[in-house]
Amino acid sequence: MKDYLKKEPSKAERALYEMAVHLQHLDRSLVSNSAHAVALGLLLEVKPEKLAEILVNQNEKIKEYGKAINEAIDKLEEAKKPANKEEK
Repeated sequence: MKDYLKKEPSKAERALYEMAVHLQHLDRSLVSNSAHAVALGLLLEVKPEKLAEILVNQNEKIKEYGKAINEAIDKLEEAKKPANKEEK
């Protein structure tokens, strides 16, 4: 139902709002990923210098490792889909 007394936002205003929401979500996920890296480093007692070296000098290994993680996540989510359909 439209409220004709209130002005509808323009396309530009809607686009700016959506970008702001997306940037906020991106910022949260980056902070979360950084926090996970720090937590794992602390738990595994990784020297900060070694972690910095990996992050700066081994970008290709990081990309490959991230890709492998994403593929594993995709497989787990695919395996979980039929179970979700049966529960509903």
